[in-house]
Amino acid sequence: MKYLKIASTIFVLYLIYGQGIAQNAEKENIAVVPCTGWKGLNAITYQNALTDKILTRIIQSYRFNVIDRENLSKIMEEQGLQMSGAIDEASVVEFGRIAGVQKFIVGNFTQNSSEYHSAKYDKKGKKTADAYYDAEVQATLKMLDVETGVYSEAVEAGGSSKGKNERTAFFEALDEVAEKVVDGFFKYFAIQAFIESIDHSNAIIDRGTSLGVKRGMNFEILAIKKSEVEADQKPDITAETERIGTLRIVSAENNTAKARLIGDFSRVESGHLIRELKEKVALEASIVKKSWGEVVINLGQDVGLKKGTTFKVLEVGEEFVDSETGESYGRAEVQRGIIYVTSVQDRFARAKILKGRYIIKEGMALREMNRWMSGFRLGLTYTIAPITAEANNIKLTRTVDHKYIDKTEVTVDYTGKSDLDVASIVKINLGYYDIVNDNAADFSVGFAHLNEDLSALIFDLSLSHHFGILPEFLYVYPGVGLGFGIAMQTPESGVLSKLSKGNDNDLSSAAFEWFAQIGVRLNLGKFNIFGEADYMGMTFNKWKYDVKTGEEDDEGNDETESIQLDNELVPYPKVSFGGPDFRIGLSYSF
Repeated sequence: MKYLKIASTIFVLYLIYGQGIAQNAEKENIAVVPCTGWKGLNAITYQNALTDKILTRIIQSYRFNVIDRENLSKIMEEQGLQMSGAIDEASVVEFGRIAGVQKFIVGNFTQNSSEYHSAKYDKKGKKTADAYYDAEVQATLKMLDVETGVYSEAVEAGGSSKGKNERTAFFEALDEVAEKVVDGFFKYFAIQAFIESIDHSNAIIDRGTSLGVKRGMNFEILAIKKSEVEADQKPDITAETERIGTLRIVSAENNTAKARLIGDFSRVESGHLIRELKEKVALEASIVKKSWGEVVINLGQDVGLKKGTTFKVLEVGEEFVDSETGESYGRAEVQRGIIYVTSVQDRFARAKILKGRYIIKEGMALREMNRWMSGFRLGLTYTIAPITAEANNIKLTRTVDHKYIDKTEVTVDYTGKSDLDVASIVKINLGYYDIVNDNAADFSVGFAHLNEDLSALIFDLSLSHHFGILPEFLYVYPGVGLGFGIAMQTPESGVLSKLSKGNDNDLSSAAFEWFAQIGVRLNLGKFNIFGEADYMGMTFNKWKYDVKTGEEDDEGNDETESIQLDNELVPYPKVSFGGPDFRIGLSYSF
């Protein structure tokens, strides 16, 4: 009877996927047993849903012969096993050996919950947010190795999502769980292959699209030769296995693929084992030509290089060797500069030298870095600016009234005031410098001191383009800017106290600013010393003070209104910044 069951199982296997195994004999066979433990309604639906989502991702990887859920059910029924409930591990192992399945993924849900959130409405009854369900799922899945009969890996995966209904929210959360499960078992799904041939930086490998190899994949090259691996045996990769290089797939056919070797591949030979890498590999290249501020590098579109990629320029330094054992611990790498890719061809690219143009040489190594184009800088400037501020130089008594006060008599005496023709301005600058295009944007806040009674706050934004007279060290730059200023002055003592009902003691005036500039900048690493000549224009001629209206705003605060004071009662009725000014400054880049 037992042999009859085995024979019938084998027959079912042949009908279901026997030809697929023959065509993909190099792949392992894998099955996913539906998770158990879902609490609540529609348990079978959600348990099968996670199974199907995991299976879909494994099928898309092309790395296994996959038995889908429906066919697995038929095969397990032949063995007297159930698809739901606890499955005896010994029975699954026996079944796997008979059916030729090398790996099973089994597991159970540890949590599944959902929460309903009702729609929200404002005070007028208008809907501001739709109702939705918030779902959360947690599961533990394990990979059972049929050959050893033990679990070789376990993954705890969780997912959460929102949806218009509970079903949608749960299904999207299960998508996230499935992604994490496959990602957690990556080392079992990683493709392995051998290098068939090498021609300079080009390599051909003995796997293709039929086994999941795709353009853009990254592989590490291991110090294991094909001749060292016994037939029909898996390579023995351990923590001690030496990694001697990396490569990236540039094109793939059904059974072979073409790759580019990346970085130092001096030790790589035909026959070496390669294994897919989960993480992104930083591109490595070298400079094949240099011309002033530009270089040509030996990587291109074939490895996915894109415009905007940034590389460190490295020079190999001193080798560190143990004087007693002679063991080498590697060589120091000294960063000599930074380049930025500006155009890409199939197998090479051009790049702009951002730093190090005077020491970068042909043949220097490159390593991809996080995109680096610009930086912030904080600076301080001091300006001597010409102004025109003529004092009233009068003594008079006037009757003033407005809608918030009765007629009030005020007296001012400005006969002792002097005209002003210069102002000192101190500014704090926050700038953003685009090193690729040599453009800069600076925002500054300045304080202008005219005399003890008159001052101004100035806010401005400038844009400039920097030309390298001695690139990386000395630049000249033209620029333009716009700004806004608020000036303040104090009239004769007691005047505003009467007119503002004690609410204000100072006059204020607002005005727009414009300016054009030409500057020179000396770059000393992170520090910049600069000098600028500006031509600016800004005039304050409407002076106002605040008066309480007697009403309150929505928050219960007293409302105020600005009232303009007659210029005859203002110490300096018109204050103009105009003409050329000169400034010096220091900034720090970070």
